[in-house]
Amino acid sequence: MADRVAGLVTINEDGAPPLQETRLYGLDYSSQIIAQQWNKGRFITTLTSRAKKEMVPDPQFRTLEDEVPTHNGTLQGDDGSGSAAAITTTSVYFKITNASLFLQAGDMLHIPDDQANNDALGTSRPNGENLVVSEVDVGGDTDVIRCARNNGDPALAATYNITATSGNTLNWYLIPNALKEGGNASEPKSDSPSREYNYVQDIDETWQVSDIAQATKFIGGAQMPRAGMRAHQNFVLKMERMFITGQRALTYDGTAPVRKTGGVMWHMTYTSDTAGEQPIGAIAYSADTDLVTGNVDPYLRSRIWKVGDLNNSDNWSIPVFNTFMLRANEWASGTKVLVCGGGFLAEWQTLFNNMYRMTPGEVAFTNNVMSYEAPSGRVEVLLSEAMTQSGYSNDALCLDFDYINYAYMDGLDVHINEGIQDNDTHAQRNELRAVCGLKMGFLKAHSWIKIGRVSS
Repeated sequence: MADRVAGLVTINEDGAPPLQETRLYGLDYSSQIIAQQWNKGRFITTLTSRAKKEMVPDPQFRTLEDEVPTHNGTLQGDDGSGSAAAITTTSVYFKITNASLFLQAGDMLHIPDDQANNDALGTSRPNGENLVVSEVDVGGDTDVIRCARNNGDPALAATYNITATSGNTLNWYLIPNALKEGGNASEPKSDSPSREYNYVQDIDETWQVSDIAQATKFIGGAQMPRAGMRAHQNFVLKMERMFITGQRALTYDGTAPVRKTGGVMWHMTYTSDTAGEQPIGAIAYSADTDLVTGNVDPYLRSRIWKVGDLNNSDNWSIPVFNTFMLRANEWASGTKVLVCGGGFLAEWQTLFNNMYRMTPGEVAFTNNVMSYEAPSGRVEVLLSEAMTQSGYSNDALCLDFDYINYAYMDGLDVHINEGIQDNDTHAQRNELRAVCGLKMGFLKAHSWIKIGRVSS
């Protein structure tokens, strides 16, 4: 940028004096430079103070998860050969996706009566119907099972069984089996933990000051500390953005690996892994799988709630938010931390008015937070400038810090490397560096609220 002359002081076109014109000698300035800064790093501060810090021995680190066994799902009628059929009062074949992975002969399935697809609603048993699985892998099809009907009061018989049109699904829930007196124990079901993985990311921020600048007396003091302070602010803000919006990747620059850590948002939207390394994955979002307004089973819900029109109380009200809290606490219930942008915080404060309370900073992980006691659990609301300034001002991440770790490699947590300039450089270069990543497990324990564009 070209300089221009104003009186006896040379200034840049934007009106700011260049570095050489902030020299202390012979100039009439105050003895202090105001350092513009934001309230930075609330999420990082919380992450490193409340969540566990974990040293990992490899740049690719894994988490083993023992998933909750399948206890419920949907079924539809089958003709015994894999083709859809109506469920009549005497049907014995049913289709359940991957049934052979979690069902075996002797298991009992309960089908509630009050379901929209129950064509016998009004004549079927008010307490539903129980099916006893007699065979799985019917005809070699892992989805088809054979069941015994009429397992309630014999006097009711098949007349009161549940029915459904071909292709329509009914919800079922697993209940305990029933062993015969003097019989054998049931066969155990085998499983193994699933693997989640992520990478550490090598990040840094550098600053450099020439030897002449270091020897010069400047307003506000020496240049090296000032430059270091600014580098630290940039480092923290960008690190926080990485932990929120980072996308996991491993690429190569020549033969050197370049690793990128997956952030919170990546974990909650990542659905599959072609290498089979991460079979759990997130459930893809759709209107049907919306966390609050979706119409699917809890096992099949995504972790995302898209609020919609804020002026519609069916979308945005205290009862609806309490429904969200109920869904957020279905897994690992307790205290959640709502990390949010400024736009979301403004709407949330307006909604709850005086129903929240402030928690002193020294109690709440060195940050001032607001908390709200919902019927299903407590939520602590934490403003993130990184979200506000990164296009997610109107979003909120509802996190369970019991299942989030700050991962770092031995000796490579946040540290300063001084004097890393070339030997023939007449300046000193310092580096603030960390090799760290997000270790996030139990995806069902975390949620994401998106309220779209709002007035704030």
